[in-house]
Amino acid sequence: MIIMIKHLSPDNISALSRSHGFCLSGSTNLSPASTVPQFIDWIASGHHGSMLYLQNNPGYDIRLHPNKLFPGAKSILFLGARYPKNSLEALPSPLQGVISSYAWSKDYHEVLRARAQSLVDELSIQTGRPIHARITVDSAPVLEKPLAQRAGFGWQGRNTCLISPTKGSLFFIVGIFLNIPLEPDPPFEKDHCGTCRKCMDACPTGCILPDRTIDARRCISYLTIEHKGFIPLEIRPHMGNMIFGCDICQNVCPWNKKVDNTEVLEEFLPGTERMVSPELIKVLALQPDEFNQLYRQSPIRRTKRVGFLRNAAIALGNSHLPEAFPALKTVMQTEPEPIIRSHAAWALGMLNSSKVWEFLSDARNRETNETVLFEIERVLSA
Repeated sequence: MIIMIKHLSPDNISALSRSHGFCLSGSTNLSPASTVPQFIDWIASGHHGSMLYLQNNPGYDIRLHPNKLFPGAKSILFLGARYPKNSLEALPSPLQGVISSYAWSKDYHEVLRARAQSLVDELSIQTGRPIHARITVDSAPVLEKPLAQRAGFGWQGRNTCLISPTKGSLFFIVGIFLNIPLEPDPPFEKDHCGTCRKCMDACPTGCILPDRTIDARRCISYLTIEHKGFIPLEIRPHMGNMIFGCDICQNVCPWNKKVDNTEVLEEFLPGTERMVSPELIKVLALQPDEFNQLYRQSPIRRTKRVGFLRNAAIALGNSHLPEAFPALKTVMQTEPEPIIRSHAAWALGMLNSSKVWEFLSDARNRETNETVLFEIERVLSA
């Protein structure tokens, strides 16, 4: 029997949200986020790197004025869904790559959008009226974290992650812009970071700034996923064997020590080794059709093959192991993408052996791309 609900209270919303797999829920209005001035300054400083979509209209203006995203919206319902905790203290081999735990299984965009739509459909049934909605899953011009804080989720930590006192920061945020008013939840006002600086101290590139923003140009997560070009030379040694995203600042956060994986949706539970800690030599050998097939339902497809293999080449260089030489040599000889070849040249230099110098000296005579030649010359001159 369907029980009709005339008034959707926070308790009603919470119960319905949990039935659809969301561990957090909260509502707020459509007024601008309190962090808009900080966002404007962040963009003006260039700390968003090559993410030009953040500074371009219409997205930029909509981020400042969330009421413009979905005309007719009267409230925003925010939902949180857990993803796995990365408890891998160390990998068996430096020849394995590290992938951020949120990308260990299915693409969260599709999974959470489908679950949120089911929730909207049930709200329509239980209220006895058609409900129109715009669902956002990290893909629309919305300042999700400050708005979700206003909906009562938690506070924004030093590493910019939204931290719930009960769920930590290991959750996705879904926004549902609704054409019905919802009773707003009280904002989360208290900052529980205190004097803790664990995330700032642990960041290998120092990308976490004192004003609780990120310099994306130094962030390993941004560089391995969003950035499509060459990784700065000074950053590469700090990347270790991270090839998609970075969990360091969340792993050291005391608030994530208290959570486990009991509330993680089954769609996000760890998949195969190739999804969690793939062999770097095998990654570097992936052909376009193999990459597309293997990661077609994964967030990893966002970085595309060229970015993923670029990252794998850097990780192999950081291994400093001679076992990496044959794979990097093959890339230099057969890979059509200059970005991958240039990072492979850098990685070969990190192996520091006489056969590397002999091979690169010969490769210099065959290479025609200027950027790859620059990397080869830099290694040989060093």
